[in-house]
Amino acid sequence: MAVYGISDLHFSFTEQVDMANLGLAKTAKPMDIFHSRWREHYALIRESWQERVNIDDTVLLAGDTSWGMKLEDTVWDFDFLHQLPGRKVLIRGNHDYWWQSLQKINDFLPDDFSLLQNSCMTIEGKAVCGTRGWIIPGSKGFGEADEKIFHRELLRLEMALTQGKKTGLPLVVMLHYPPCNEKNEKSLFIDLMESYGVEQCLYGHLHEVNPEKELLKENWGIRFSLLSCDYIDFKPILLWGE
Repeated sequence: MAVYGISDLHFSFTEQVDMANLGLAKTAKPMDIFHSRWREHYALIRESWQERVNIDDTVLLAGDTSWGMKLEDTVWDFDFLHQLPGRKVLIRGNHDYWWQSLQKINDFLPDDFSLLQNSCMTIEGKAVCGTRGWIIPGSKGFGEADEKIFHRELLRLEMALTQGKKTGLPLVVMLHYPPCNEKNEKSLFIDLMESYGVEQCLYGHLHEVNPEKELLKENWGIRFSLLSCDYIDFKPILLWGE
């Protein structure tokens, strides 16, 4: 059983999708308005997902799953994912405005979905600790209003890591926002993960990454993976297991 990762699907289906006729799928916000490579990106995701992921596998979704403003707006987005194999584990992204209380979401979603919110979940021999994260100090646009949210998210990550540490398993952190600024400078998020001995950090949020930009790969004893679907060619990537 394997664990895969992908993020920033940005689905917006307006009716149930016929998997055999994806060319007929209707969306409220076609993603190719941002770049042509996003044209019918859901078809690319479906194809690669079905090729790679088995029913007993798990897929970690690092935020921005749906453009829906309300939970009921997401019904066909999650129906699409429900038709794909594997267990799906989600955290909240900055565009997941539909995200309400955990009880409401759990009651709404099919049984093959699980949520991580300032919490930890044991997945195939590792403790996955998840929270949304936030813009890092030193990032472009970071202001006074961001300071409070940043420290709140830092506390939430520590809550999740405290749970994870109790399992005695290797620790994996899943965020939506990157854990450092554009200069890849060490942040309080990195300090916290380093202090808990986190071995891997997964994140999304970044799009149209300049190929010349040096992304974090491994530093401070932590391996980093960007899961944004346009960065990984719309293919869930294997994180661990087989």
